[in-house]
Amino acid sequence: MRLLVSVLLFISTAAVAADITFSGDAQYRFRYEREALKTTVDSVRYDLTHRYSWSLKANVKAKENLEFGMKLSNPSGASTDPVVQNDSFPNAKNAAQIVLREFYFHWTINRVSLWGVRIPVPGTTVLELAAYESKKYVNAGTDPWLTLTDNALNGLCISVSALENDRINLRPALLTAVAFDTGTSLVKPAERKKLDQWKFMLSLPIGLLKDALIIAPMGYLRTTIAQSSDGSTSNNSAAAGLDAKAVVNKAVTLTAGFAVGGYKNDAQSADTTIAQVQPSGALAKICAIVKPGFGTLNAGLTFGQWKDALSAPDRRNRLIFGSLKYGIPVKNLTIEPWLRGWYYFDNQTDVTKLKIRSELSLIGSF
Repeated sequence: MRLLVSVLLFISTAAVAADITFSGDAQYRFRYEREALKTTVDSVRYDLTHRYSWSLKANVKAKENLEFGMKLSNPSGASTDPVVQNDSFPNAKNAAQIVLREFYFHWTINRVSLWGVRIPVPGTTVLELAAYESKKYVNAGTDPWLTLTDNALNGLCISVSALENDRINLRPALLTAVAFDTGTSLVKPAERKKLDQWKFMLSLPIGLLKDALIIAPMGYLRTTIAQSSDGSTSNNSAAAGLDAKAVVNKAVTLTAGFAVGGYKNDAQSADTTIAQVQPSGALAKICAIVKPGFGTLNAGLTFGQWKDALSAPDRRNRLIFGSLKYGIPVKNLTIEPWLRGWYYFDNQTDVTKLKIRSELSLIGSF
């Protein structure tokens, strides 16, 4: 119902807008996956699936300095299933068939921009690491930020074009978003309020030589990830990193990123039923985008590592993720073969897992 009300409000706004544009896509994916687990008893799993996904975007230029955006899509087609904090139309089995991925306003005045509501948030290496903090960074790097959140968050972002010329561009941005909201309580309202969690992200993209080279450091903070029973003390999680993008020429673009993060829960040390942890994680990524004259080749490699300094100081788990895909455009249709692989390794137990996923996607867009 809330989604329906939002859509109706958007349509009423669009009705008086000066400029409305629509875009979207529909995808079909044929996927084959093989997973081999090496433990005391080795095992192999196979999976063959047919998937679909779609999205519909609308952009309304309401005023000279004000625009609205909306994106609808399905949550059960491609690998963007586990997207949270979305309104939905449930079917008979209470499964979401349509969700509101984005619904935002974008206001600009002079060099200042303000985004609000459910806003687009492009992925970074820091965000891909922080997405796994609640899982103690285990398997960080398995999925990109796009898959986990559809590049959107409920929040508010302010950015400033601090410096613009032919040699350098500075565009600092501060974003705050809801990490966890416990809701209200008539019994213990103060205690419930203390459990609310917020995310704060500060980025400073620096563009050089008309953005031929972009260097983007980023800091991330999540509040109250652990808290004492009386609410007097709490722990926060933090992450930081750097992303870089270099346009080598019209055919080749290179990107790379690195991030580290961690936290501890010593605020809960008085509670003997809660295990003490101090997890940390690190991610490193590199990607090449090549346009040889027909189509686009994407090749990327991700290395992830996570550990818990308290439970096993000498134990480190590692992940290597590789991706190779080639998009072949045929008018408004893109034929895209895609090969991905995940290799997990635990250096203490010698348990390894190798997952290979091959996929053929047909993407129609407008």
